[in-house]
Amino acid sequence: MGVYLSPVLSSLKTLMWFCPEVILSSCWRENCICNIKKLPSIDIRGGPTYHTDTFLVPLCVVNHEVCLLYTKRSDVMPCSGTKVTFPGGGKVLRDETVYEAAAYHTYVDIGIRDIKFWTKMGQVLSRGPNIAVTPVIGELTNFNMSKVKANENIADVFTVPLRLLCDPFNHGHCRYDGVVVPVYAGGKYHIWGITAMITHRFLYALLSREFYNPHFFRNEMKFRLMKP
Repeated sequence: MGVYLSPVLSSLKTLMWFCPEVILSSCWRENCICNIKKLPSIDIRGGPTYHTDTFLVPLCVVNHEVCLLYTKRSDVMPCSGTKVTFPGGGKVLRDETVYEAAAYHTYVDIGIRDIKFWTKMGQVLSRGPNIAVTPVIGELTNFNMSKVKANENIADVFTVPLRLLCDPFNHGHCRYDGVVVPVYAGGKYHIWGITAMITHRFLYALLSREFYNPHFFRNEMKFRLMKP
């Protein structure tokens, strides 16, 4: 029989585990990197790959909570619609590493340079025009939202605490172009498509099943879909 925890104690336990002193510790980081190396690449469309893009999956601390930072693309970028995605998205040039590319594109997107890189994840082959996306995990050191300087391609920049991303009541799925994809609610905008897939893979590597046990297929979410 498990130990009963009152809602108050359970909430305190959750806050303790999601605090920066735990999640951003060197021990936790190394364990996450080890788990990421075991993750396979994902191909959700098939076919040849012509070039590689990268995204930064940025950890940051807001109000003493570890969060992930996302952007909402503006209508200025017709190829991206108004989708929610990670910052730092862009092509990896032949003479640069994925870390250099992610750092450059993140600065262009939101004006942030102070990034402590953890590792890169396996490629996700998107349904787009023959693009392989290599997510890069990084910690935004000394983060302050007031210092974010989004360019004209970014309509909004927002953060979501890990505790909300891990709450099963915020998990669901939607159908897009014949494919069932995961959805995270609970934040300012719905997170879905390839951004949700990358979020899921990272959280799965970062946290134990005690704190991250997703239930995407329990609830089909209805909302205005934008190009993923």
